Amino acid sequence: MIKFFLPVFFALLLSGCFSQPKVEPNQRVYEQEDADIVEALYAEHVKYYKKSAQIFTKLYKKTDKVEYFEKALQSTYLSKNYDGVFKMLSQQKDENTLNKVFVQRIRLATFVKKGMLKDAKKLALKLLKRTDSELEYVSVASIYLDEKKYDLALKYFESGYLKNHSEYILNEMSIVLYVNLGRKKEAIAQLETYIHMYGCSKLVCKTLLGFYSNDNNINGILSVYQKLYEKTQDKEVQKKIIQMFVYKKDYDGLKRFLKKSTLDNQHLFEIYVLIKDFKDASHVAYKIYENSADVKYLSAGAMYEYESAKDKNNKKMLNNVISNLKKVLKTKKSGVVLNYLGYILIDHNIDVKQGVLYAKQALKTSPKNVDYLDSLGWGYYKLGKCKKAFKVYEKIKNSKGVVVKEILQHAYEVNKCNKGIK
Repeated sequence: MIKFFLPVFFALLLSGCFSQPKVEPNQRVYEQEDADIVEALYAEHVKYYKKSAQIFTKLYKKTDKVEYFEKALQSTYLSKNYDGVFKMLSQQKDENTLNKVFVQRIRLATFVKKGMLKDAKKLALKLLKRTDSELEYVSVASIYLDEKKYDLALKYFESGYLKNHSEYILNEMSIVLYVNLGRKKEAIAQLETYIHMYGCSKLVCKTLLGFYSNDNNINGILSVYQKLYEKTQDKEVQKKIIQMFVYKKDYDGLKRFLKKSTLDNQHLFEIYVLIKDFKDASHVAYKIYENSADVKYLSAGAMYEYESAKDKNNKKMLNNVISNLKKVLKTKKSGVVLNYLGYILIDHNIDVKQGVLYAKQALKTSPKNVDYLDSLGWGYYKLGKCKKAFKVYEKIKNSKGVVVKEILQHAYEVNKCNKGIK
């Protein structure tokens, strides 16, 4: 219960939702008062609470101003000097100060930290009658939770939540429903309703993600991540969304998400290739080339333009692909590009002789490459040099490379061309 109660308690107490002691500019009692205030507030700001407690205590003793006592009490608690809190309270003679709600809340939190749960419960119920505030509802609910009175704990959490629809209270309330009472659907519905009405806060969405993960609800997880990304534009969340779309093989959904996301072109290109969306991969590759002049993206754009073409014999497309591949080769001699260009020239009967030359150049970079050998053999076949073609396909037959269906079809045509050769 202690671990459960305190983070929520202080998230509410110190978040600005409730009145806290403030140091207002007014008449100073001693000359160094302003300087001491600045030093104390800075120490508090950098979480050097022991130092801020000392200075605020000094300020209180010199001025007798109640706000300094409250600030000193708060800093003493935050410095984890719980015995010091009790000592300060026991030495305080002003009943009006001791009865202030803020002071009593510090006392309550200190009871909890010291394990004095009976005292904490008694004080929490007393404060609830006085304030009827969400903080006290959380206090009482947490104590009932420690007593394993889950229904009562839920009742007080719900009453507290209705006060201000705090995401902190909703989070704890949903955990009680899901974990302690086994009312999983209700817990999830509460969180989904909050997200629908108020948006996807990190706290609420993280809890809902945990519930969906536990239930292995992939669609639910993906939905929450998308809502979280819309709010935060977090790159890590973006990666998870992409991974989940790929896992589901929902490539249409992934493409819709990518068009709305802020992914850079290089990553966008890699994803389009991964999901075999070669048309979009080509467009993005050309964009990257325009911005970077990196010819590897020009060659990728050309190759994927050809791969994604519905009509592989479209003259405008072929001319553009050939032109771009030749432009690449002027800058960088690549076996892959040489072979790709050569095969297009051969297979479409555009310039078979030139295609064969490109295939030969490609083979110089990788003499046993099955794809390169196929381009050369197919070029010989197109030129009517069937015996030469046959010898090339014999090399393919004896190689350890992967032979795809298209190469087998070429080999079949070459064998037919070489009558009498089995």
